[in-house]
Amino acid sequence: PEISYKSPACKNAAGYYVRSNMDWLDLFIGSDGTLGIFTRIRLKLQLRPFSFISGILFFPEEEECWSVVNSIKESNINFLDPCSLEYFDCNSLSRLRKRFSNIPVNAQSALFFENDIEKSLDYEPALEVWFDYINNTSALSDSWFAQSNADLKRFHEFRHTIPVLLNEENSRLKRTKIGTDMAVPDIYFFDMLRFYKHELETANIDYVVFGHLGDNHLHINFLPNENDIKKTHELYARLVSQVLKWGGTVSAEHGIGKLKKNYFSQMVGNDSLKELKAIKEIFDPRFILG
Repeated sequence: PEISYKSPACKNAAGYYVRSNMDWLDLFIGSDGTLGIFTRIRLKLQLRPFSFISGILFFPEEEECWSVVNSIKESNINFLDPCSLEYFDCNSLSRLRKRFSNIPVNAQSALFFENDIEKSLDYEPALEVWFDYINNTSALSDSWFAQSNADLKRFHEFRHTIPVLLNEENSRLKRTKIGTDMAVPDIYFFDMLRFYKHELETANIDYVVFGHLGDNHLHINFLPNENDIKKTHELYARLVSQVLKWGGTVSAEHGIGKLKKNYFSQMVGNDSLKELKAIKEIFDPRFILG
C-alpha cells in the first residue's frame, strides 16, 4: 500500500519502522512477531572489543552535564566515540548515595560513559584523548575513572541500581510509579531538557530522572502520593504533547502497552494507524500473529 507515515527521526520503539529508502529487514526488527515468524536466521558476529574506557563524571550543576553530553555528541575528535552516555539527575544521586557513599557531596548530576576500544594499540591514545577532554570540562575532580575490570563492574552496578532502588521504595511505600519513555530528535536536545526541568520543578511532585541522554531519551519516574495521581497524569500528558510537537516518540525503548496506548494514537494519528494496519494485513491478513 501507499504509506505516508514516517517513523520519528529519533530512537523509537513505537509502531512499525517506516522511513524513505529503508532496508525492509528493519520493518521486521522490533515488530514483536506481529508480521511473521522466522524459522531460520543467519547472524554475522562482530569481534569483541579489546577493552573499554569507562567512567562516571560528576557535575556541580545538571546543566553542566547536559552541555558536556552535547559537546561529546557534536565532537569529531578521534577516539571520543562513546557507545553509552547515561544520565543521573540530583534526585537519582540522593538515592544512589545509600549504596555508593563516595559520591561527591556537591555533585548534582552524573554521567556514566563507556567507549569501546577495538584494538589494543588504540587503548593508550584513546585514554589520553579522554583524559584531555575531561580535564577541559566542568566535571568534578573526584569523578570516577575505571582502572580495572572490577571498576567496570562497579560502574555498571551504579548504572543499573537506581531502577532497583525505586522499585524497592515504591513497594515499601505502596506508591504508584508512573514512568515516561520518550525521546526527541537531536535538534531539540536542550529544549527537551529545559522543558522537563521547568515542568517537573513547578509541579511539586517527587520525581527521578535518569537514562540514555546520548539518545535524547530520558526516563522520568514520577513518584506521586495518592492525592497527586491525577495531577501526575495531567503533567505526563503535557510532556507528551510537547514531545510530539518536536517530532519525538512516546516510546523509545519499552513499547506501548496499556498505559501509552492513547499516547501512541495521539502520536501517529488515525490515518497513520490505518496505514500501519494495512502493512500488517499484507503479511498477516487473518491477524493471527500478535
